[in-house]
Amino acid sequence: MKKIALIGVTTALLFLSACGEEPITQKTNEQPKQASIKHEKPSSEPSAKNEDNKTVTTLPNGVIETTVGNVTTYSNDKIYTYYKGANWEDNHDGLKTEVVHVALTDKYPLKDGKLASVVNVKFKLHNTTQGKFTTYPDQAQLITSTGEKIESPTFKSENIGGEINKGVTKEGILYFQLEKGNADKINWIQLFWPVSDNGTEQRIVLYLNE
Repeated sequence: MKKIALIGVTTALLFLSACGEEPITQKTNEQPKQASIKHEKPSSEPSAKNEDNKTVTTLPNGVIETTVGNVTTYSNDKIYTYYKGANWEDNHDGLKTEVVHVALTDKYPLKDGKLASVVNVKFKLHNTTQGKFTTYPDQAQLITSTGEKIESPTFKSENIGGEINKGVTKEGILYFQLEKGNADKINWIQLFWPVSDNGTEQRIVLYLNE
């Protein structure tokens, strides 16, 4: 079967040197639309709100979802902070690529007992066509607003790249361990990864506090 190479954005890698400097992205003719993170529908129990713009919702599985502004936490996850606005999706010729969530922590426990700062990004890929696509989000590089550049995902990251056959859905979480720490200071992240075997790439920017 003939392989269909996903046509991405061809660009030289741009380095961001200053903390807080706005990221540079490659302009394309068609901008991918922003997605909203998908959660389970709340139960019939009403949400509670207070003066601090805080919303507390009980999900059907019993998890307590707490949102203050764009920051969401869950009662069963005491490590990560999730950012509901940091989502993205694109449909290129039938290959749907989605960033489901971005989560940050400065409290990831390592085997030696130390705590690490980690950026956690969940991808979902779905081939809706009869052909094949090639893409490598699990080879993504990460740049942060705090001046870090991580060349590839680390430790627990899942292998979701390569060929995606017709009708196949792949999803998994990528983990980027920060060297400087201070994950809670990050305002945006930039991800770029190969989308074919000929050097083309996809580049996206996700804002955490908008």
